[in-house]
Amino acid sequence: MEEGGPEADYSFCTPFFRGLESGQDAFDNVFAFNGDELQVRDSGGNETVHGMLVSGQFFPALETAPLMGRYLTAEDDREGGSPEGHAVVISEHFWESWFHRAPDVVGRKLVIANVPFTVVGVMPKRFIGADPLQRPEIYAPLIADPIIDAPRNHIDAGTHAWWLTVMARLKPGVSLEQANAALLTVSRPILHERAASDPDYIADEDKAHFHFDAESGSSGFTFARFLFRKPLIAMLAMCSGVLLLACLNLASLLMARGAARERELATRLAMGAMRSRLVCQLMVESLLLALLGTAAGLLLAPFVSRSLSALLIGGNSMMQIMAGSAGAQIDTSIDTHVFAFAALIATVSALLIGLVPALQATSGNLSDHIKNGQHATQANERRRTRILSRTLMSFEVALALVLVMSAGLLATSLVRLYKSGVGFEPHGLINIAFSMDKQPLEGDALICLYQQLGDGLSHQPGVKNVSFQFIVPLSHGGWNRSYAAPGKTPQTIFMNSVAPNYFQTMRIPMVTGRDFRWDDTAPAGMKIILNESAAKLLFPGQNALGQQLTQTQQKTTFEVIAVVGDTKYRDMRAPAPPVGYVPIAQDEQPKPSLSAVVRIDGPSAPLTQPPDLWQQGWRRPFRLPS
Repeated sequence: MEEGGPEADYSFCTPFFRGLESGQDAFDNVFAFNGDELQVRDSGGNETVHGMLVSGQFFPALETAPLMGRYLTAEDDREGGSPEGHAVVISEHFWESWFHRAPDVVGRKLVIANVPFTVVGVMPKRFIGADPLQRPEIYAPLIADPIIDAPRNHIDAGTHAWWLTVMARLKPGVSLEQANAALLTVSRPILHERAASDPDYIADEDKAHFHFDAESGSSGFTFARFLFRKPLIAMLAMCSGVLLLACLNLASLLMARGAARERELATRLAMGAMRSRLVCQLMVESLLLALLGTAAGLLLAPFVSRSLSALLIGGNSMMQIMAGSAGAQIDTSIDTHVFAFAALIATVSALLIGLVPALQATSGNLSDHIKNGQHATQANERRRTRILSRTLMSFEVALALVLVMSAGLLATSLVRLYKSGVGFEPHGLINIAFSMDKQPLEGDALICLYQQLGDGLSHQPGVKNVSFQFIVPLSHGGWNRSYAAPGKTPQTIFMNSVAPNYFQTMRIPMVTGRDFRWDDTAPAGMKIILNESAAKLLFPGQNALGQQLTQTQQKTTFEVIAVVGDTKYRDMRAPAPPVGYVPIAQDEQPKPSLSAVVRIDGPSAPLTQPPDLWQQGWRRPFRLPS
C-alpha cells in the first residue's frame, strides 16, 4: 500500500513495484497482479477470457503446487520471456473447457492477442489467486502487458499508470511492525530513483510524506472489502440483534410453557428421574426449535446470497470497473464453513432460548409443585420467577428499542442522502461500455467513430439523449490533474473527458457558457469546463468564464468556456468535489475506451441488440445506480 496523502492508495505503478521487488529485506517474496481480459484465439475466432497478469514471485509466494507442469517464475517475467518463449499457466476449469482435460496440455500453444504463448502448467480448482473476487482462467507474466493490452503499455507509462496490486510474504521471524519500519526506510530512495525523470512529481510526493505501508493480507485483497465491509458489518449486527430478540421471545414462551409443566416435571423428579436428565430433555426440545429455524435459514441462504451477489456485482458499475464485468465473482456456495457457522448459531440459540427455562422449570419444592402445579404458593419462588420474567421482558423491550432506533436512524440517513442529490438525474440513464483497444482506428478517426456511434444510438427506440464519458460518476474511478490560474498556486481537481451534449444528457445545469462541440479539437485551442466548486477554488471571487488555466505537468494552457453545476464524483456521502471536463476530441489517449451515456424513456431492451454500425465496440449496457 502506497501512502502519499490523507488517504492510502492501494494501486501501484510498475517502477515502484520493481523497486520494492528488488530493494527490501523484510519479505521473502514481493509480487504484483492485475486482472485483465485476454483475447484468446480458437477455431471460431477470438474469445474473451478472464485472466490475470502476475509477476514472477506470484506463485512461489502463494505456495500452491500446480496440478500439472510448473508455475510461472521470475525467469518468465522478464523481457522476451523464458528460453521457451512467453509462458502462461491455466486454471483446471480452463483446461477442462478448452483442452478437454488433454494429458499433453503442458507444452501446447495458446494464441493471445495474436501472439503464441506456451502452456507450462495447470493450477488446481482450489487455487483462486490473491483476489477472492476474481477467478482467472489464464495467468500470464506481467512483462507481457504491452502484448496483451496493446496499444496500451502500463509498464513504459511509469508513474503515470497505477494499475498493480502488490502483496508480499514476510520473512520468518519478521513482524508487520518491523516490515513497516523497513518500508519506511526504502520509500524515499525508491521514489527518487524510480521517478527521477519527473522532479515535479517527486517534489509533490515529498510534501505529502510519501511512504510505503504494509497491512495484513491473510484473507487476500479485493476492493469489494473496502466498498462493502462496513455495510455488511452493519447488516450482520442488525441480523444478530433480531436473532437475539427472537431468542429472548422464545425464552419467555418456554418459561411460560415450563410453568404449565411444573406438576409433570415434579412428579418425574419424585419418581427418581435425575434433574440433569430433565434439563437435557428440555434442552433437546429447544435445540430442535433452533435447528428448524437454522434449516429454514439454510434453505433461504442460496437465494438471498445470490441476490446480494447480483446486487453488488451485476448491477453495480463500480464493481464492474474494478473487478472486470466478465471476471468478477463472489463465491456464494454453501460449504463446510457455512454449515459450521450455522451449527454454532443453532447451538448458541438453543442455549439462549432453553437453558434458563429448563433450569427454572425443574427447580423449586417438589411437594408444592405436585400439589399445586403452576399455582405453587411459595412466595420466594413466585418472586424469583417474576423477577426473571421481568428481566427478560426488560431486555426484549430495550433491544427492540435499540433496533427500532437504529432502523429509524438508517432510514433518516438514507432519506437525507437521497435528498442531498448527486447533481445529475440518474433515473433513465444507461451506460454502455466500449472497449476500443483492439480495433484499428485511433485519434481523430476514432472520435469520428464515436460520433457515428452516438448518432446510431440516438435513433434507437426510446432514446432521448446520447453522449460519451471517460469516468462513470459514482463508480469509484478517478482521474485528477493539477491546474493553476495565472499567478495562483496550482490546485488538484478531478477530471473527466466527455463528448458534446453530455451535460444535457446527464441533466447537469449549465450555469454559464457553452457546451463542447465536435470541432473542439486540439488545433482549435484547448478547452475546459469547470463545475462551480472548481471555479471557486481556482478563481475565488472572480468570474471563471473566459479565464486561462495552465496544466502544471504538461504546461498546456486551457480556456474555460463554461461553468456547470456540481455533481458527486466518487462517493455519495462526500460533498461534490471540484471537477474539470475536457472534450474527448482533445483526449491524450490514442484509443480511448469510453462509455456511452444514454438517456432513455422506456425499457432498455432495444439497446441490447446493437446495429452493425457500432457492433465492433459493443460490450453491454448497465444502469447507473439510482
